[in-house]
Amino acid sequence: TPYGLRSNPWISEVKLIHNFFNFLFIFSVGQIFSGHIRPGLMGKKSKGRISGTLNFVLICFLVVTGVVLLYIADESLLELFQNIHFYLGISFTILFLIHFKLTKNKK
Repeated sequence: TPYGLRSNPWISEVKLIHNFFNFLFIFSVGQIFSGHIRPGLMGKKSKGRISGTLNFVLICFLVVTGVVLLYIADESLLELFQNIHFYLGISFTILFLIHFKLTKNKK
């Protein structure tokens, strides 16, 4: 259009679905914390500990940047946090697959 980029008509529905699954994801992380994450950190076995710890740290940063995105009003900060959140999500996905492969092969 002559006035700039047109936003995608599905963006509000996609955001709604994304936010719904965020709550399920955070709930799931809480559920596996006591049975998987905590024993992995406290146990003597070191397989997957580094990748698992990095995954948990990335999850924490994803939650924080996600909450910031819900409440931020400044357009320049909004774009910055959208990019940070996006790249954290990509990094988490890749690291999660690495963690899964590392721990699956060593059992």
